[in-house]
Amino acid sequence: MSWRQIFPDYDVPPEIEGVEDLHDVSDHRHACPSFSDSDETVQLWVEHPDPAKREGEGRFAVTYFAEAGEDGNEFSGHTTAYDGDDAQQAVRAFMIALRDRRLRS
Repeated sequence: MSWRQIFPDYDVPPEIEGVEDLHDVSDHRHACPSFSDSDETVQLWVEHPDPAKREGEGRFAVTYFAEAGEDGNEFSGHTTAYDGDDAQQAVRAFMIALRDRRLRS
C-alpha cells in the first residue's frame, strides 16, 4: 500500500517522492507516511502539513537505529538525524545518515 492510500489527507512534497533512494514504506501502524532505503536502514517520516495534527515537532524527521555507544548513545535505540520543516534538508540528512550507516556496516 502507498502513503496515498493509508494517509489520504497528508501531502508528501515532490522533493521527497522524487528521490531514487527513498522507497515508500508507509504502514497503517505508523502515525504518518514514511520512506526508507531498500534495506530500511534510515527512515524519513513526513508529518501532517497542519502542525496541530502532528505527532512530532517538525514536519519531517529522519531516524535510524544505533547500537549502544554508537553516535554517543548510552543505549541502543532510534536516533534522530533531523527534525524540522525543510523537505530538502530532510532529504540531505537522510542521504548523509544513509551514507554513514553504510560506511559502518
